[in-house]
Amino acid sequence: MKTHNATSTPAASACVGAGQGADLVDMALLSRIKDQALTGLSAQSVERIIAASRMLIMGHTFRSCAVSLGIKYGTLTGGLYARKIKEIVYLYHAQKGGEKSLASLACDVDVPLVQRIGFKQLQKPNSMLGQSVVAIAALMLQGLPVQDIAQMVGIKIQTIKKSYSGKAKRICAEYTDIKNPVQKAPVAETPIAFDLPRLNGALVPEHEVSMSAIWRGMERWRSVA
Repeated sequence: MKTHNATSTPAASACVGAGQGADLVDMALLSRIKDQALTGLSAQSVERIIAASRMLIMGHTFRSCAVSLGIKYGTLTGGLYARKIKEIVYLYHAQKGGEKSLASLACDVDVPLVQRIGFKQLQKPNSMLGQSVVAIAALMLQGLPVQDIAQMVGIKIQTIKKSYSGKAKRICAEYTDIKNPVQKAPVAETPIAFDLPRLNGALVPEHEVSMSAIWRGMERWRSVA
């Protein structure tokens, strides 16, 4: 009789292989969410969905999940799998952060503006990666250190620095430019001859140009005399 090895499937192997990052994922919480969200599915589907969800929480992409789990990318990102994976990841982050929303975590930041900038800059702003970049940018603007940000969004520090930080910093830079525009110093305009005050076509006697010309003329003719 054949016995089932717990690591015989790609999904189980991926979970074991990702063990070094398991401390970044609250598996007890993930298990509770699984019991709520994955009722009525086959054991294989549940195993794959949980493995992919955990990898995404750790900062992996859907494509790397597909390779690690031995599942076609289209299968993982479409239909039931994608819907359930996104639901689990969303519930995990929502419950892990308690009742705190991004707006409350970044209370000193104009989060809607950050989201608008992200929507403009990012190629896929509605993707999980895009939403994470926007969240990281908002938390950066709040002044939180990267260690705290990594814990809040459930992504490894190394992954944030490698895949998220550059995009988030560009959003932060545009946000700062909008909120704190640099005021250009006014350039003093040098009046041209046509703009000088005149009376019947001649410069007014009280003008400094007129007075300077008068004094130069007097000095010149005094030396001749």
